[in-house]
Order: sequence, then C-alpha cells, then structure tokens
Amino acid sequence: MSKWETRVLRLMSDPRIAAVMVKAITLPGKLGAAWDEQLVRFARRMNLATRDEVARLEKIVGELKRELSDLEPSPASETVETGEE
Repeated sequence: MSKWETRVLRLMSDPRIAAVMVKAITLPGKLGAAWDEQLVRFARRMNLATRDEVARLEKIVGELKRELSDLEPSPASETVETGEE
C-alpha cells in the first residue's frame, strides 16, 4: 500500500471526516428541497399555481372530459331518437 493510500484510509476512518463527507453528499438534496419549498411559498404569496397544482388540475379536467363524453349522446343515436336521417 502506498503512502498516499494509507493517508486516505486514515482520513476516511476518522469519524469527523466521515461526518463531513455525509453532509457534503446530502447537501445538494437538502438545498433542492429548501429551494422548492421557497418557490411554493412565493407562488402562494403571488396567487400562482404550482406545477403540482397544475398537474392535478389537468388530471381532473381530463377525467371530467372523459365523463362528459360518456354522458353525451353519439350523433348516430340522436338521429335514431328524432327519426331524422
């Protein structure tokens, strides 16, 4: 084992260094979550819809359109009911 490898292993076995490494690895995720939370707060203050809210509304609109198309009579059935062709 080289001198460099020995030093690296010694550093990595130090609990303080391991704790710093864990913090460094998890920091981007924490920053991203905090950023997203701030964006949601800003959107609420400005009365804007968030991506999640828009996605939910799009899903609901799609479901309502499908329900409405199921309830609307087809053009062929309207002709039969009125006796017109």
